[in-house]
Amino acid sequence: MSGQDSESVPPFDVAAALSALDGRVHLLRNLAELYLQSHGSMIDSLRIALQQEDVPEVERAIHSLRGAVGYFRAGPLWHITAIMHEASLLRDLDKVRRLQPNLEGIMEELALALQDFVRANPPTTSTT
Repeated sequence: MSGQDSESVPPFDVAAALSALDGRVHLLRNLAELYLQSHGSMIDSLRIALQQEDVPEVERAIHSLRGAVGYFRAGPLWHITAIMHEASLLRDLDKVRRLQPNLEGIMEELALALQDFVRANPPTTSTT
């Protein structure tokens, strides 16, 4: 079912992301590279916080994820992090744990889409 959902809803909306950044492809590329470098550590932070039953740290980890993907207009990821954030505020770590595998899959789909975007938009060099 997740595969079907990912086909109908792209991991991120390139046009909307570029619009939010005033069409600056280089900026979106830089943000994509930052996400690609840090998404693994963001997942690790959430895993550790869940293992330690550290509710404030779970909240921080999820909040950081939401902040990291805001510019990408990553609908599926934004949606699941909203649900997880609300669950963490209610101290429902079991619900957060149940959603974690889905979160990680969606994060990986976003990473693959961002890799494609980065490859399709090589850095430009200015000759001044």
